[in-house]
Amino acid sequence: MGDREVKITAKCQSPFGSLGKCDEKEESVLVTMADYDKYLAGGLVQDVWPMMPAQDREIIIGSRAGYYLCSDCWHYLSEDTQYGRYDPKDITNVEYWEKRI
Repeated sequence: MGDREVKITAKCQSPFGSLGKCDEKEESVLVTMADYDKYLAGGLVQDVWPMMPAQDREIIIGSRAGYYLCSDCWHYLSEDTQYGRYDPKDITNVEYWEKRI
């Protein structure tokens, strides 16, 4: 008799709104209840599921944290767009941080 499985679901909280990169996609992963209990008891997601793909672990983290970005939105953030890459000099610029808030 195997351990029960639980379906963990996270909904993308994309900051892109009307740009519609993912339409607030929901993604899910199946894990055993025993492993999920270890995680809820304070285990680190990478220690509880070391062989699980990083994107699936992000779903688990996002479902618990209440904030999740799907792989499409992460990819979009890494592109050269108004939301993506920044000039490292900007990180010390106060105006950079003010427009990010």
